[in-house]
Amino acid sequence: MFLAEGVTQAQLDKGERRTLDCIDCHNRPSHTFAFSAERAVDDAMAAGGFDAKLPFVRREAVKVLKASYATKDVAFAGIKGGLSTFYRETYPQAPADQVARAIATAQHLYERNVFPTMKVAWGSYAN
Repeated sequence: MFLAEGVTQAQLDKGERRTLDCIDCHNRPSHTFAFSAERAVDDAMAAGGFDAKLPFVRREAVKVLKASYATKDVAFAGIKGGLSTFYRETYPQAPADQVARAIATAQHLYERNVFPTMKVAWGSYAN
């Protein structure tokens, strides 16, 4: 553990403990951001992250990605719930592995591009 010169254990015990994130040292995460949820989904589809044969996958992925979530955990649950519910209710014949892959891909896109606690969302930082 690193301690700045002159810091005592008593001072540490009074302070807040948290894990450092990229913004503690940098003015933004160093990776590039997708300008929009639509662009992120399009790029992921082109790379094979979503199965284009899954009905309305682009529309539904964009919908759950653009929703507002308070935290990453809430977002992951919302993305999973939104896509699972849509396919269970509208296309129950959709292959479960394709739906699971769509959920995982959408969650990955959210995790890479949206940081709710830092108030960073789609389009916050143009590259």
